[in-house]
Amino acid sequence: MSQGSRLQGKVAIVTGGGAGFGAAIARRFGEEGAKVIVTDINVEGGEKVAAQNPSNLTFQRQDVTQEADWNMVLDLAFSKFGRVDILVNNAGTTYRNKPTSEVTEEEWERVFKVNVKSIYLATKALMPRFIEQGQGGSVINISSTGASRPRPGLVWYNATKGAVTNATKGLAAEYGPHNIRFNTVAPLLSGTGLFSMFTGMEDTPENREKFIGNVPLGRLCDVNDIANMCLYLASDEARFINGTEMVVDGGKLTATDYIVHIILYPNMTYDFKSVPVIDLSLEKSPITRPKLLQELHHALTCIGFLYIKNHDVPQDVISNLKYALPTLFALDAAEKEEVALHNSPHFLGYSPVGSETTAGVADKREQFEFATELPDLWHLGLPLYERLKGPNQWPSTNPSLRIIIEEYIHELTNLGERFLRLVAEALSLNPETLFSFLSEQHRLKIVHYPASDPSSDSNMQGVGPHKDSSGWWTFLLQASPPTVKGLQALNKTGEWIDVPAIEDTFVVNIGQAFEVVTHGVCKATTHRVLSGFSERYSVPFFQGVRGSLTKEEAVGTLRSHFAMQKMALEASEGASVDSAFLRGRYDTWGESQLRTKIRSHRDVGRMFYADVFHDYVNDDS
Repeated sequence: MSQGSRLQGKVAIVTGGGAGFGAAIARRFGEEGAKVIVTDINVEGGEKVAAQNPSNLTFQRQDVTQEADWNMVLDLAFSKFGRVDILVNNAGTTYRNKPTSEVTEEEWERVFKVNVKSIYLATKALMPRFIEQGQGGSVINISSTGASRPRPGLVWYNATKGAVTNATKGLAAEYGPHNIRFNTVAPLLSGTGLFSMFTGMEDTPENREKFIGNVPLGRLCDVNDIANMCLYLASDEARFINGTEMVVDGGKLTATDYIVHIILYPNMTYDFKSVPVIDLSLEKSPITRPKLLQELHHALTCIGFLYIKNHDVPQDVISNLKYALPTLFALDAAEKEEVALHNSPHFLGYSPVGSETTAGVADKREQFEFATELPDLWHLGLPLYERLKGPNQWPSTNPSLRIIIEEYIHELTNLGERFLRLVAEALSLNPETLFSFLSEQHRLKIVHYPASDPSSDSNMQGVGPHKDSSGWWTFLLQASPPTVKGLQALNKTGEWIDVPAIEDTFVVNIGQAFEVVTHGVCKATTHRVLSGFSERYSVPFFQGVRGSLTKEEAVGTLRSHFAMQKMALEASEGASVDSAFLRGRYDTWGESQLRTKIRSHRDVGRMFYADVFHDYVNDDS
C-alpha cells in the first residue's frame, strides 16, 4: 500500500505485533507515517515485522502480563520519540474450543491474564503519562464478536472479551475529559491459522464454508480489515469517537439477530415469500441426508411452515380419502345430526358452518372431527381433560368411510413419528427425544369450506388467524385442485403469504406445544384460511400432545439445549394470537387444550363441562 500521512508525527505502541492483526496494524500505522513500537513475546515474529519498515517500526520484546515490561516499553517510547499518542492493546490468547468443564485452571488463568490483566497494566502505566503529556491520546482495545455473542466452548475467552469491551466504555467515560479516547474493535474470526482453536472444528474448506455461510459478505475477516479500522480510530478523523465498539464482521452479528443456531444456512430469511418444499427421500442416503437436515433446520427455525414430498404415505390411501370427501359432506341433515359434535364430550363429530369460532368470529366451514379410536375411560377423580379421549362417531349409513379414515390416521401417525425423528436430528437432539411428549391419541379434521362471493359476503373467514393448539405438529392435506387457494401463513414482517396446494405434498406446521418446548426457537406460525369463489376441502392431522405435560416439564426438559439459541422472531399480529398454554394460568397441556375446545365449541362446553364453562369462556389470559 502506498505511503500516507494520516498518522504523521504520531507515536504508537502495538502489542502482539509479531503476527496476525497486530502485524497488519503495525505495518499500516507505519505506512501512514507513525513511529511504531511493535511489541510481542515472540521475538522472531516481532523482529521480522519491524524489519519490513525499519525507519518507522521498532521492535521490543514484551510480556503484556508483566508490569515491569509495560514500564520498559513506555520508557523506550518516551526516550526514543518523546511521546506516545496511540496504544493498540492487540495481544491476546485463547484455548481450543471445548466443553467448559474441560478448561484447565492454567488455561483459565492464562486467558484472563493476557486478555484482561494486560489492559489493566497498560492503563495503570500509560494514563498518568498521557495526562501529563496534556495532548490526549487514542487507546484501541481489540475485543471480539464473542463479547456480545458468547457461544458454547469458548465461555471464558468470551468472558475476557466482554470484560475488555465493558472496561473500555468505563475508561472512555473516565478519561474522556482529558481528551483520551478509548474504543474497541471486535473482529470476526480471521484466516490467520486459528480457525480450529476458535471453532473446535478441523480447518477444512467444507468447515470454512459452513462458517462463512453465517456471514452476509461471504468471507472471513482479513487482517487488513482490522488494520484499517484501527487506523481510522487512531487518526484525527475519529477525534469525536469515544466509547464505541466497532464490529468488523461482514454483517454476521446483524444476521445472527435472525437466527437461532450457531450455523446459519445460506439464503435464510424471515420475511419469507414462499414456503419451502422438503424432500424426505433425501434421508435415505448418507450423502443427501445432511442437506435434508440443513433445509429442515432452516424451515423449523425461520419459517414454521413447510411442504414435505416423497413422504411414503401410500397414494391409494390419500386418493381414497379425497374421493370420499364429497360423499361425506353430502350426508343429509339427519345423518349429520346423528354424528353431531355437540353429542360428544370428546369434541368428535360433525359441526355445521358457523358453529366454530376463531378469535371471536364465526368460521365459514363445516367439518367432521375424528381421532385415534380410544374407549371412554374417564371417571370422577381423573383430570377433566382426560375426558377429551374417547370413541369417534361414525356415520352409520356408510361403513366404508370408517375404514378409509382409520387407514389414513394410521398412515399419518407413522409419518408423524418418522418426521419427529428428523426434526430432533435437525435440532441436534437424539432422534427419540421428542416422543416422551406425545399422546396416544391424534386428531383429524375433515373440513369443507363452501364457496363464497366476497362482493356479497363481508365475512370471508374460513378460519381466522390462529396458531395450531390441537397438536405437536400439523400435517395438512390440501384436497382441492391447486387452482383453489385459501390457506395463508403470516411471515415475520406481518405479510400474509399464500400457501397453495402442491400435488403429492403435505403442508406441515409447528404447533404451540412445540414452540414452548423449544423455548421459542421454533415458533408456531400464525395462519388463516380465506373463503373464495370455489369450495375447498382440507384435511389437517394433528399429532397429539400428552395431556399431563406440565408447563414446568415442557420448559425445563430441553432448557439447557436451547438456552444459547436465539428465540425466533414473530410479527405483532401473530404474537397477539390467544395461547393459553404459553401465557395462561393453566399448568397442563390437557387443561389448556380443554379450554380451547370449550371456547371454540361453546354448545359442547355448556352441555358437558358446565362446572368450568364460565371460567374458560371468560378467561382472556
